[in-house]
Amino acid sequence: MNAPKDPEEKREGWLEPTVFVTCAVIVGTLILGLVFDALYTMYHQSLVRALNQATGLVTFVANVAVLFYAFPAFKRTKDRCFLCIALAALIFAYVSLFGLVINLKSFTTAGHIDHLQTTWYYATRYSTGIIGLLLYAYGVIKLIRRSSPSDEAESTSGSRD
Repeated sequence: MNAPKDPEEKREGWLEPTVFVTCAVIVGTLILGLVFDALYTMYHQSLVRALNQATGLVTFVANVAVLFYAFPAFKRTKDRCFLCIALAALIFAYVSLFGLVINLKSFTTAGHIDHLQTTWYYATRYSTGIIGLLLYAYGVIKLIRRSSPSDEAESTSGSRD
């Protein structure tokens, strides 16, 4: 009885799960490929290089998980703190993904990328990391400060009695 009367509403409701499943398959395939690459690296390269790649992979997965929790919280509450945390997680996910996918040392030693391009790459990577850290800090501090005064008021009123 609550069926959509407009065919566009029905099509719009169908499109959202399809896009989500498609994105999940793409991200899952990418993560699976990175895991296999990390296992191959562990088998053929040194332990330090394997741990470096594992750190990048864990950073990517953790930031994608934070993104999938923070962005729906922003959509539900319209709170800018959650949006800042989601944007920071997205930035760090991209930075770690590019670090995993692009091995810049092999390009620079082979002569494919000159010094200026390498400098711009690292400047962009570090500046986006700084922006991501500032967004994380802003979002987390605002969330903590918002919950802090009510907790202090409850603890001080209980200790006076």
